[in-house]
Amino acid sequence: MRAYQKGDSSAFEEIYARYSANVMAFLKKRVALRPDQEEIFQRVFLKFHRSRHGYNAQYPVLQWLYVITKSELLDHLKSQSLKSRLEDDLEQETVSQRQVSRSLNSMSTVREITGIEELDSIQREVISMRILEDASFSDIALKLKKSEANVRQILSRTLKKLRSRREDK
Repeated sequence: MRAYQKGDSSAFEEIYARYSANVMAFLKKRVALRPDQEEIFQRVFLKFHRSRHGYNAQYPVLQWLYVITKSELLDHLKSQSLKSRLEDDLEQETVSQRQVSRSLNSMSTVREITGIEELDSIQREVISMRILEDASFSDIALKLKKSEANVRQILSRTLKKLRSRREDK
């Protein structure tokens, strides 16, 4: 490891030959999909390379590699969990929009939507473009000079507002 820290690339090849199978075996036990295993594996050795100068010779190289591997595995699992939650949220929003769209389908103008008069002009514009004109979020964002995330948020809050008013009646 000291030779690798000094820039000896053949030292890295030796470390890789010795320990790469251990790292991959560790990942195979904990990650189901091969592409995910390979991605994490690559990130482990990239991080190993970038942080080689911070290595403490007091610890075995394999132990240090396992610490890096666990860290990368946790990062991967967190990102997968977040990605899954975002996909679920988007799917839920899409289902909700479809339900509202079906219920509004027979209406020909925004003025016919119950409670529309109580919405501000931006909310009416977003509802009109998204539900009645079937415009994409990017088109709406561009026209209103807002981010797509902001347009999604406006639509979501507006739909909740309309639903709650409809349920109150």
